[in-house]
Amino acid sequence: MRSSKTTQVPQSFSFITHMDTRHLRWATLVAFCKRRDELVPSDLLAGIYIANLERVSKFWPSPDLFEDFVAEHCDWSEPRWLTWQRWQQETENASRRWRLPFGIHVTRVGKLSKHFYDARFKWSPDWKLLFETGEKLTPHKVSWRGKILPLLTPEVMLLAFVRTESIPLGKHLEETGLLMGKLEEAANRHTENPERLMF
Repeated sequence: MRSSKTTQVPQSFSFITHMDTRHLRWATLVAFCKRRDELVPSDLLAGIYIANLERVSKFWPSPDLFEDFVAEHCDWSEPRWLTWQRWQQETENASRRWRLPFGIHVTRVGKLSKHFYDARFKWSPDWKLLFETGEKLTPHKVSWRGKILPLLTPEVMLLAFVRTESIPLGKHLEETGLLMGKLEEAANRHTENPERLMF
């Protein structure tokens, strides 16, 4: 999805079509731990599980159903506390490493980074499709650099999984006993200041 011609946005930011909450950013850590340079939908589900099981577990009759699904279909069974610890260590290591001045960044093409905060990820076709669905579903909009962008939450993206027919993971997710009524209500709930969700 591209920005409209009437929106004044620096060319370097024209690829940004949405903003997300911190709960969705954990997908990059999952991909990094699996030593991949491409993000896939299962990374997103594992990231949602890690970052906020408490927030989304109410959409199942039992939280165990979602936990088991993530272990089976996302190949992620590391205890959440251990992943949080890993995130903390990566953050601390990034702040201690020597950095070049003026934001200069050196990367080696064709090699996976040894450090999470230096890693760059490609988007798989299914990842792009999933986020396009999320952008259409979300009722939340935020202002960023002169653009009004859709804001994606874990609830919206869980709903996007189910609504994106070409991603089989969504069908399997629905079969776990997902309480669709509760999920749709939460995904569409009005938020007075959605900018606050971007922490």
